[in-house]
Amino acid sequence: MFFLKEETKVVTLHPSFFGPNVKEYLVNRLNEEEEGRCTGDHFVICVMDMVDIGEGRVIPSSGHAEYTIKYRAIIWKPFRGETVDAIVTSVKPTGIFTLAGPLSVFIARKNIPSDIKWEPGTVPPQYTDHADQVIERGTSLRLKILGVKPDVSAINAIGTIKEDYLGAHLDSQMRRLLSIVSSNVNVTTAAQTRRLAGCFCETGDSLRQRQPPPVTTARIVNDDSDEQRGQGRNRIPAGLEAREWASQ
Repeated sequence: MFFLKEETKVVTLHPSFFGPNVKEYLVNRLNEEEEGRCTGDHFVICVMDMVDIGEGRVIPSSGHAEYTIKYRAIIWKPFRGETVDAIVTSVKPTGIFTLAGPLSVFIARKNIPSDIKWEPGTVPPQYTDHADQVIERGTSLRLKILGVKPDVSAINAIGTIKEDYLGAHLDSQMRRLLSIVSSNVNVTTAAQTRRLAGCFCETGDSLRQRQPPPVTTARIVNDDSDEQRGQGRNRIPAGLEAREWASQ
């Protein structure tokens, strides 16, 4: 779950940064050190603004200065029962390893639906129900967090897809389907690829094929360049359809 939280940070600055732009250096240093950091309890996603920048205190015998900064940041603290989207990073017989942003989530074999089986002989290895559910590396998953284990500099979690509306996203299945179609069909243009993408839609728990939209006839446009103007050779009349011109 995401929160807007006020936090305090002590930033140490080298004497070479002392000057009229010292506040700018402090803000840059704070962003570098805090954004993306894991405190063991939550992740700091983004520093929003500065609440207060205290007066600098020179550290004896070093010349460095310490500044106490109060700031507001967007943080993410994972909770048990939270539903998140994740990307599969590895598929093993024991389960599925995923990343939900900075959070590492493991889905054990017992938390995968019984109709989705482990297929070690496929390349890449995957879990599949031999229908529309295929889980492999790179697949987008929607999962539910069952437990969170905080550490000093990391947070790990365990999750499940053994509930309604959890599992592989439709967009992952669509991308996989289109890659299979593209590898077996002679697709020559990006426009044809987009038309193929429009031929598939979801109905219930499976994908069905529907009629593609009509394909417009390509036209060859006359090139009236300076080199061709005034020359008596035959040229393709502007706007003439390619198929009609080829039959002449």
